Amino acid sequence: MKTGNGKATFKTATAAANAARDARDEARALTNECASYLQQAAKAKEDASLYCESTLRRLKFDFWWKLAIMALVLYDLFVRLTT
Repeated sequence: MKTGNGKATFKTATAAANAARDARDEARALTNECASYLQQAAKAKEDASLYCESTLRRLKFDFWWKLAIMALVLYDLFVRLTT
């Protein structure tokens, strides 16, 4: 019977436990990093949505404003031609 096997087994078990702990810590770090990226993506999506909404609103306003000016110009032209 060898007396050194118990120490070697304990060292192997300790090394395996340390490796498992390191892997767990790295997995937590990666999970936190992924969560951060997901939050950034959600914020970017919200910002893009707000930008598109404001751009669309501005384009609609510009369209109706230009249409109103065109109507006034055409009305003025009609009045000048008929008098």
